[in-house]
Amino acid sequence: MSTGSQEAARTSGGQGEFGPGALIGGSYRLINFIGAGAMGDVYKAKHEMMPREYALKILNENQVTENAWRRFQLEAQAIAKLNHKSIVSIHNFGIHNGSKPFYVMELLEGESLFDRLNRCEFLKVAEALPIFIELCDAFGYAHKQGIIHRDIKPQNIILLNKPELGSAIRIVDFGIAKLTQTTDPQNQNLTRMGEVFGSPFYMSPEQTMGQRVDSRSDIYSLGCTLYETLVSMPPLRGRNSTETMILHQTKIPPMLKEASDAQTFSDGIEYLVAKMLAKAPSDRYQTMEAVKHDLELLQQGKDLNTVSYYAAPSPRRSTQRIEAQVEERGNLREELSESSQYTVPPSGNRLLPVFIIAGIVLTFAAVGFIGYNYLISSKTKTTSKLPQINISEDVEQLTATPNPLNDESGLEVSKSDPSSYLKKPFPFAKIVDSEGKRLRVFSFPKDLRFGHLKTRENMGMTRGALGQPAESNPRFEFTDHVILTPSKALIANPEFLKGFRNGDIYAVAFSTDFQIKNGLSHFSKIPGLSALILVRYADMGAGIVKTLREFSSIKELWISDSSLN
Repeated sequence: MSTGSQEAARTSGGQGEFGPGALIGGSYRLINFIGAGAMGDVYKAKHEMMPREYALKILNENQVTENAWRRFQLEAQAIAKLNHKSIVSIHNFGIHNGSKPFYVMELLEGESLFDRLNRCEFLKVAEALPIFIELCDAFGYAHKQGIIHRDIKPQNIILLNKPELGSAIRIVDFGIAKLTQTTDPQNQNLTRMGEVFGSPFYMSPEQTMGQRVDSRSDIYSLGCTLYETLVSMPPLRGRNSTETMILHQTKIPPMLKEASDAQTFSDGIEYLVAKMLAKAPSDRYQTMEAVKHDLELLQQGKDLNTVSYYAAPSPRRSTQRIEAQVEERGNLREELSESSQYTVPPSGNRLLPVFIIAGIVLTFAAVGFIGYNYLISSKTKTTSKLPQINISEDVEQLTATPNPLNDESGLEVSKSDPSSYLKKPFPFAKIVDSEGKRLRVFSFPKDLRFGHLKTRENMGMTRGALGQPAESNPRFEFTDHVILTPSKALIANPEFLKGFRNGDIYAVAFSTDFQIKNGLSHFSKIPGLSALILVRYADMGAGIVKTLREFSSIKELWISDSSLN
């Protein structure tokens, strides 16, 4: 295990049951607490007789049940059974004080893929390919041994500081690994129908439904991990774990290029990822070796020579295969008329947004909102169905207060200087795991007040219309839809917007002519921005439509108490 971030990302804030200096199993002296894994706490330890350091994992005290005991034994058995350069090795297994099982693993120096993405946002395709080729080789080996990981995610993939034995990675935490070939007659109780194990962002459809899984479930989870590695966001995310799992069963993820405009993606990588994420196991790659083969072809710059697979079959037509040659992708996109399969609108110059008025309740000098929901391709001419947002209570609150969204509490514009930040730019949001939840924690430069942040989920709450001041370093659940109300100082210094990453901000709210005229166009630079809220705009004419066309990712536009010219 890593002394750095390998387990730290999963630490829930505690320091483990045992302190430094404790002797475990009569042979291992604990040095310090590393973090919490799937089944127990992990410590850095040193053997009493041999000058070598290890990672030692002890089952949590509150998990000592009959099932947990047998699962822990299976975990140790699973890892001990594996001998692969890219899978963390197990060195010993024992029971401390007759009641606490533990096992000893190699100690790794590196960072998790999760932390790498948190630091770099995404990896380029050329950087990701060798990592995932090696992962496929390791998981393919485990599958041949009858072992399914069932919890593949960026946190469980360690990128070594120094490659060892020809390997640059280690796979860790087989904490919920399933032995498909076990001699334990009671093993069926550990993996019976209806049990759901895994991390919702990366779970296969069959896994979310508690069905029995096989190696193809790992292929789906690895596809989710590859997707996030390339675009910085999981392919599907709901407002909570249950909704996310339902999305895995019913929703087709957007194409890579629709989810990110930070890099270009070939037809081959689009095909490969979409096939890994097919809803039906029979429509996915059937083995990790097959995935590895195609990854190697892409690494060599070769054509996969496969049919286009831009969207896996939907549940209503799971037996159908979308078959068309890669060069016919334009025709194929026209045939895929169910644009509601995609959760992120297409970006790029070839797909200009066309606004469709979903409902007009516009009154001059009175409360009114227009919901502009659009997701129309210039080719398909098919409108998507977007989720409706109930913010009527907040609309009343906003329009009942003079300039409720106008944050004048920031520093004077003349004193705001982005140069110090731009010399050493850093992302404003960091993704962390805390107490079993994934959070987005904001931290902004101290020399400028950015405005306020709140979420779509709490727009009707009594905290007030603005939300939390940006300088308070607010934190939100990863699935929350964060709304930014910019300050006057931020509008005057749009260079700071470079600090936002894809998924950080769901919507931006403006409330004065000054904000809209001087700042609106700059905010199109925020990647992945999905909605705009415009309040009290006195001069809404053709110019605003031209400006809005710069927002290639916008799905919703809310306008209140404004004059239409």
